[in-house]
Amino acid sequence: MQRMAGGEQLYDGTYAARQIGRSRSRWRGVIKSVYLQRICDAVEGPTLDFGCGAGQLLARLPAGSVGLELNPELVKHLRERGLAVTEATGSLQDLDLRWVRPGQFRSLVMAHVLEHFESAD
Repeated sequence: MQRMAGGEQLYDGTYAARQIGRSRSRWRGVIKSVYLQRICDAVEGPTLDFGCGAGQLLARLPAGSVGLELNPELVKHLRERGLAVTEATGSLQDLDLRWVRPGQFRSLVMAHVLEHFESAD
């Protein structure tokens, strides 16, 4: 099981529940809405949301966009919401991206992902 800084588990239901709960927080929702809109303003066409988490951004991205997520609990939650998400295979250091077709995406978003790597550099 992968862990992030502080020993927090990435794949368990507790982590997923906290991510989903954050997306429902009213105050954070107002701030996050502005942040997400700025990202949406910068993307063009179908976008790969690398590390899509609880899907707040993915739900706003253009048609044809796909989320990529390691946490199977979050993947399940997003699919239940009808969002296009692919469960990442491989490891944080070596993800399998062979499923991405050339020209499939015009933009890539990777927000709040690097903090999950032990050696992001």
